[in-house]
Amino acid sequence: MSDRSINVGGNFIGNAMTGDHNIIAAQSDGVETYLRSVLSELHDQFSDTSDTFRIEILQSRLRSDMAKNPVLRGQLKSALLNASEALLGVLTDNPFVKVSAAMLIGWLK
Repeated sequence: MSDRSINVGGNFIGNAMTGDHNIIAAQSDGVETYLRSVLSELHDQFSDTSDTFRIEILQSRLRSDMAKNPVLRGQLKSALLNASEALLGVLTDNPFVKVSAAMLIGWLK
């Protein structure tokens, strides 16, 4: 197994042990931290825009980050499939825009 650090957009996501299935909780925590950071940053930049525009901006940012770091896509998908309550809380309770899990799953495709 190899130990590797995961860094997305300057945000430390966590350590992953390849082949180790006991990292789901750590990944969920890292994804939650990552999303909080992105949502806060976007809120600071685009707080006076419509919800439709905010959703488009968030979708664009997440797709860009996932293209730069494919590990992020897997972590998001894993957290969603494992119904991470913390992740769902971040998606629905933040100052930028409310996003459903189904919407985020659609962006992962």
